[in-house]
Amino acid sequence: SLFSAEKVALAQGFFGFGMNFVVTLVVTLVLLVTPIYVKRSLYIPKGTRFLSRREQSHLLND
Repeated sequence: SLFSAEKVALAQGFFGFGMNFVVTLVVTLVLLVTPIYVKRSLYIPKGTRFLSRREQSHLLND
């Protein structure tokens, strides 16, 4: 009936909006997180307290 068709249309609208939101969120996170991992050495200088234990031990063993 008409009410059923309205519910289906509303559900499709929410699904479309949700998928659009998820895709936008994933792309944004990839674009923001990738430079953090790739270029970390540019904005975290060596010898600071921000180095991980693995990085510190690697520097000590060099």
